[in-house]
Amino acid sequence: MYLTIDSYGAFIHVKDAMFEIVIRSGEKEIKRLFSPKKITTLSLNQGASLSGSAVELALKNNIDIIFLDRFNDPVGRVWFSGLGSTTKIRKAQLFASVTETGLYFVKSWLTTKIQNRIDFITKLKKHRPESKKIIETCLNQMDFHLEKFSMISAEKTADVADDLRGIEGTQGRLYFQLLSELIPAEFKFEGRSFRPAKDHFNAFLNYSYGVLYGKIEKALIIAGIDPYLGFLHRDDYNMLSMVYDFVEPYRAFCEETVFKLFSQKKVAKKHADPVLNGIQLNKEGKALLIEELTKTFSETKFKHKNKNQTLDNIIRLEAHAFAAKLLKENFDYAEFKHLFHQIFGGNMICWVLYDIESDKARTKSAKACLRAGLNRVQYSCFVGDIEESEKDALRVVLEDLIDADTDKVYIFPMNRNEFSQTILLGQAFDKKYVSGGVKNMLL
Repeated sequence: MYLTIDSYGAFIHVKDAMFEIVIRSGEKEIKRLFSPKKITTLSLNQGASLSGSAVELALKNNIDIIFLDRFNDPVGRVWFSGLGSTTKIRKAQLFASVTETGLYFVKSWLTTKIQNRIDFITKLKKHRPESKKIIETCLNQMDFHLEKFSMISAEKTADVADDLRGIEGTQGRLYFQLLSELIPAEFKFEGRSFRPAKDHFNAFLNYSYGVLYGKIEKALIIAGIDPYLGFLHRDDYNMLSMVYDFVEPYRAFCEETVFKLFSQKKVAKKHADPVLNGIQLNKEGKALLIEELTKTFSETKFKHKNKNQTLDNIIRLEAHAFAAKLLKENFDYAEFKHLFHQIFGGNMICWVLYDIESDKARTKSAKACLRAGLNRVQYSCFVGDIEESEKDALRVVLEDLIDADTDKVYIFPMNRNEFSQTILLGQAFDKKYVSGGVKNMLL
């Protein structure tokens, strides 16, 4: 889960080994508990704060903490010190940056980026017969630029960097011109614009890229890759050059997500506010986009190396594969099950329901379920994906809390195929408990 805190005055601290977020609105106070087992990234906007104990809990659970400026760009981050980095990988990365090896990776990333965009546009053509002509024209031009990439060769990236940027820039302009033509007329835009965006489409796209940059940077660091040592993007001061290199194949997924929001008319003018020389997403716009990005990167499965995997996990796997290739080693994806157990079938879906008479025991039981990483969907009903060992540990805790003569607890484990056949009728969820992410998992 990518958790963003952007409410002014919000405070994060630790309660019962979980994160508690406190948001004050006038005389009202809203509190939410989140298990650290379910969070991968904690992002804080200006105006939000957290305690030292919350930082410690995040680091112990390898949760990346990102601090954002008023444009929602990262200005600082805190991460777990055990990064897995090695001097050997850094040396290999530095060597590749000044040899043909670096150029090989750059061409691979850029061609994959263009191919993913071509695949996206090809899908659009099937459902937009009235725009078939302009789509085919764009596809032909992008195919031409894809071919030009394959013809570039040199001893190092620097020798052909301008050529690469020229080709990439030209196809980018053609691509975004087409997208502008295909979205509702009120949101058409004139090319890309950055901090701040000049229009709604770029405001949504810039924010989605920012979320993606955070995912890429964390994956590279854990794999031992220096995020500041790039092959194509310039090594300016404090520039995450390798992040901007490695991100290229994944940009199209952000672009498709944003495009769908506009084409499905989910975006409104109210989702962005004016700032000096442009606009930026407001709280409502960010919430809309984050929900869709979560579906794209954390929930939707894509075929990768003969397995159906989420983009989040594909990014992590490819970061480790990149490190292995730098060291000229064969990378075995199966060896990294311990990092990505959720996509290799290590987890189960578990329901917990109870009828407990004692208020104190009932409260403690609810907290035990939340700490185990389950999500509350009704007052006495929880569901989520947990390990077999976590389910057994939860059972022991609940057994100690309840009165076996009067109380009732039901623990229903199931695999994902069985879970996908779950039927929900009527008001299956209590809205005050269930977040959008849990609804997406269940519906």
